[in-house]
Amino acid sequence: MIDTELLSQIQAAGITDADYERAERHIEVLKTLSNLTYKGIFIYDNFKRKYLYISPNPFGWLEYNKEAFENMGSIFIDAFIKPNSKKAIIDAFVYCYQYIKNLSQEEKENIAIYCNYDYMSIDGKHLPSTKCTPLEFAPNGSPWLMLGITTSEPHGKHDMFCIHNILRKELVSYNPKNDKWEKKQVPTLSPKEKTVLLLLSQGQAAKSVAERLGMSEYTVATHRKNIFRKLGAHTVAEAMAFAVKYKAI
Repeated sequence: MIDTELLSQIQAAGITDADYERAERHIEVLKTLSNLTYKGIFIYDNFKRKYLYISPNPFGWLEYNKEAFENMGSIFIDAFIKPNSKKAIIDAFVYCYQYIKNLSQEEKENIAIYCNYDYMSIDGKHLPSTKCTPLEFAPNGSPWLMLGITTSEPHGKHDMFCIHNILRKELVSYNPKNDKWEKKQVPTLSPKEKTVLLLLSQGQAAKSVAERLGMSEYTVATHRKNIFRKLGAHTVAEAMAFAVKYKAI
């Protein structure tokens, strides 16, 4: 079983019936939004410690039964995660929520948390990676409702947890090798690199991009190489996914 004392550190408090009436409006919007995306959408309630909403999108939970998730809450960790990874996950969320709690209100509203559960599952099955952001806050400033999506965005094998402070353009990532959280700046692309990446991602060949931008194919290749280096990518598709993930484009 997971450590309930650790869980209590991220549990919201002071939530009222009026707050839940307000939350219903969020759910109605998300039900409509789910018609426009193949990604799973969810709201996690840090007061009741359960999912307040899960969209019906099949990609969201892969082969897992949607109805089971609706009543699982934090039990998801007990059901699917390796025993030696459970505490790491809860520790990570405690760190993330404490990080958020100490920010200004403007920064709190511009935070994304990436969670990669792959390589942690008990039976080796693929688990969806998630990206979430605070939707509503408790009276003490801690996150109450977390809005999230399941995502197929690229990540490294050991890229388990990451906080993206969008206003600071800062990434705070957990490094399991030394059990520490490390800060780094979000990679940025020059205006020309952004244009080259956008055109390449549309399937245009280097020659076509060069002609359109009035540069040589060698220059396009150089931009492509620099884009890959900055984003840690190996293909145009991967580079575009990283650029979108980190709002670098």
